[in-house]
Amino acid sequence: MAKIDVTELDIFYISFDEPNCEEHWADLLNKVPWAKRIHGVKGFDAAHKSAAEQSETERFITVDGDNIVMDDFFEQKLDVPETDHDGNDISESIFSWNAKNMLNGLVYGNGGLKCWPKEYALNMKTHEDADDEEGMEFCWKLNYIQLNDTFSEVYQTASPFQAFRAGFREGVKMSLDQGVHISPDEFKEKIW
Repeated sequence: MAKIDVTELDIFYISFDEPNCEEHWADLLNKVPWAKRIHGVKGFDAAHKSAAEQSETERFITVDGDNIVMDDFFEQKLDVPETDHDGNDISESIFSWNAKNMLNGLVYGNGGLKCWPKEYALNMKTHEDADDEEGMEFCWKLNYIQLNDTFSEVYQTASPFQAFRAGFREGVKMSLDQGVHISPDEFKEKIW
């Protein structure tokens, strides 16, 4: 079992055009002055690959531009087993922590902190670089492990456009089943 101290990993703040990104970047630098920034890179896949290319550690942490990290995250030491409960190798898995959506109070993985294996991130094909229609989202196609702890808050309503974009993206994701479009009848059957 490997032990990972998050403060020994590169930490990347990934921002694009979030109205509150400078405020959140300053907050992160106050907590971890060694954090690095990826700013203005178009595309989710490209921005994460840019972080992987700049990472000097085998794993790295990403913080989204609309996110504020709680202080206690930097006290985390992960005990990472070699395999999951089914015996699958998890050395190339992405670990995702929950975030609290500050608009509606929901706590789930959207916008949460992620711990990426560098080589995996360099070779993935997601979002704008996906090979198929289903590969657009990290949580559906990658070796993705959702953790239950909450270590950040997502503020995605700093402007009407940011709120619309976040809500639209989330609405589209919720209308899919593991990234696959399903008919309205099948959707209704799965929900009820």
